[in-house]
Amino acid sequence: LGTSGDVPVPGDYDGDGDTDRAVYRPSVGAWYIEGAPTIYHGTEGDRIGRSTDVPVPGDYDADRVTERGIFRPAVGGWYVEGTDPVHLGAAGDVPPAPAQRHLPGVLLSGRIAPHPERGK
Repeated sequence: LGTSGDVPVPGDYDGDGDTDRAVYRPSVGAWYIEGAPTIYHGTEGDRIGRSTDVPVPGDYDADRVTERGIFRPAVGGWYVEGTDPVHLGAAGDVPPAPAQRHLPGVLLSGRIAPHPERGK
């Protein structure tokens, strides 16, 4: 699974409690998830993958399933499958490390955003 230039993006994409091996191929904006019946090529109107995007998979909705997500540095945009785009950040920002994305008050683009339920 994977070739030169692919980015490892492990996660629990099927919700079975086990980490699935997966890679993001920036050259074509595609997600390859081991055992998945589909290769995800820039789905949802090309929101989840372009060659310049940075993959940021995570459990963004707390359902214990990893969602495919990307950060688009050119516009400071976050695109997560199943959600509307969020522009939090500015062109040229970089996303935080994966461990930092799970802090109370979602940390995006090096800035702290209010927790959606607590407002702080």
